Amino acid sequence: MKIVYNIIFFYNEERIKYLLKIINEIKKYKYETDIYIHTNIHFQLKKLVNYKNKLEIIVHDLSKINPFKLTYLGKLYMKKFIKNYDIFIYSEDDILIYNDSLNYWLEYKDVCFEHKYNLGFLRIEYFDENNIYLTDISSCFHEPKFIVLNNHTFLVNDKNPYSGCWIYDKKRMKDYIKSKYFNSVQLINPKTNNKIEIRESQAFGLHHLNNNYFKHTLIHVNKINKMNKINNHCFIHHMPNNYINNTKSRYGKLKINEII
Repeated sequence: MKIVYNIIFFYNEERIKYLLKIINEIKKYKYETDIYIHTNIHFQLKKLVNYKNKLEIIVHDLSKINPFKLTYLGKLYMKKFIKNYDIFIYSEDDILIYNDSLNYWLEYKDVCFEHKYNLGFLRIEYFDENNIYLTDISSCFHEPKFIVLNNHTFLVNDKNPYSGCWIYDKKRMKDYIKSKYFNSVQLINPKTNNKIEIRESQAFGLHHLNNNYFKHTLIHVNKINKMNKINNHCFIHHMPNNYINNTKSRYGKLKINEII
């Protein structure tokens, strides 16, 4: 199995440290993974990190367009890979998809896809092991909905399925490319009928609630002492910790053990 990992990186020297963390984590992946970094300025990266598989920088000309469209151009570029890879990852430059998170996705994605659900992640920010907070969900699931698929229990994330990245297998990627959403620069928020920001639209992929491709996004849970507990491997790290450090934001304030 081969993986292609696409990272959107609008050049900022201070954020190169995030790229290095991502690449070093990808080294732990069991499967061969090629990395493509979509950016606006060519820069040297191979001198900073050793990586045995393909590590390529793709420069997009943004001089006459909205720079946020880098996310859109990077996603469109992925059409070139459809014959060569089995797993397709799209990610913003500050999202750390742990090796355990990828294995979590590989373990439960088939049962979810089989029943037309997306297997999701939850972004986290943290100070230490005892203070880990959710980035995109600001309140607990007061009346959580659970679905059992092939003896596996999942929480329905009907609050906010956004995670700054997405992973699809070849079938889902082909379906995405064929859909009207793949060529959409901006998605529409069904509640307000307003356009979603360009960057967020691309990072939603197929699993925005308004896309009607998946029924819902699910998070796997484990049964512990007859209680449903979030599978800890569903978490991915939003490395800048923007929300946890922002006292004015309602995000980054809900601890992971308080979600259900």
